[in-house]
Amino acid sequence: MTIFGECETRGKRTPVTITGLDRGGCALACDDGASLPDGDMALWIGAIGPLAAVAMQQDATHASAAFDEPLDPRILDHFAEG
Repeated sequence: MTIFGECETRGKRTPVTITGLDRGGCALACDDGASLPDGDMALWIGAIGPLAAVAMQQDATHASAAFDEPLDPRILDHFAEG
């Protein structure tokens, strides 16, 4: 499943593509060439958010994110149906 969202760090919002969504985290990719954050961030999954997460940068346009709190299963169900 691919979901569009945004991440925010230090007041800057970056559009991202979210894949591999599960209760503990997800993968992020930035399509517009902007650099993704490394460290604490707020993440919007579609219109759901902000969700506190920590990003671990893999390269300039890819990161993995771990949520501070596990996602509610209803959020996963919502995106699984879409």
